[in-house]
Amino acid sequence: MTEQEIAENLLYNKFTDNLLYLGSNALLSMNVVLYKYSNDGSNRDYFYREVQYLDKFGNVCRKGTRNIDAFLTISNLTAVGGYKESIIVRGRDLEMLRVFLIPKLETIIQNFQEVFQYRENNKLYVNETIKPISIDMSGNKYLVFKPGVHKLYSDKIIPCMEMYLNSPDNISVLTFQTVYDFMYIIRTFQIQNYASNMLAYYTKNLPMGLNMYDMTSQQFVNDSKKYTCDTEGPLSIQKRDKGFFDKALEEKK
Repeated sequence: MTEQEIAENLLYNKFTDNLLYLGSNALLSMNVVLYKYSNDGSNRDYFYREVQYLDKFGNVCRKGTRNIDAFLTISNLTAVGGYKESIIVRGRDLEMLRVFLIPKLETIIQNFQEVFQYRENNKLYVNETIKPISIDMSGNKYLVFKPGVHKLYSDKIIPCMEMYLNSPDNISVLTFQTVYDFMYIIRTFQIQNYASNMLAYYTKNLPMGLNMYDMTSQQFVNDSKKYTCDTEGPLSIQKRDKGFFDKALEEKK
């Protein structure tokens, strides 16, 4: 692999696997970050490092260390109100979804006839006593799930699950088939294991010893930071205030 090819490979900052489309305007994805910038933006801190050293017998040894930053995201496919929401799901969030969300979704599924009811004119309604399921996520953001009904293009009314991403106006409609897929992923997903598989695809194209620090000579050998590329300055993005969903709910009361 030439130096140019190495430099081009090292430009990749993130790998993303799209796991599941969550209804009309949301996507569940798996993300692995390959490097982060230093505070002043001058250097990149890569997810892996290699060290060459002498063991107690004087033999030259090498050690590789990985520091994996991996997480799931639930994000908009198209902008809502000029803004694309993205909610990060790390290990603690995944466990919260397993402990608090999955049992409540199971209760709705097991009591389907009580949640969804046919009334006058044989129309489908949601029992008004069913409360929304709200989950507090990382970054002071919220996920809310609420049973609903959805009208198809054929004018057929079907039961569904409404999912709100950090705003009462940011809604994505999930069929119950999608809800089952979502529950399966939440139950079984292992972030670190999946991240390792994603990194295997990336690192097979990079030579060993690229990000090597030689302790025997106290210097970097083939330091990955020397492979740089001219880039524009950081882009600024519009961000919502933290606790946006909570404030909006209070205003609607």
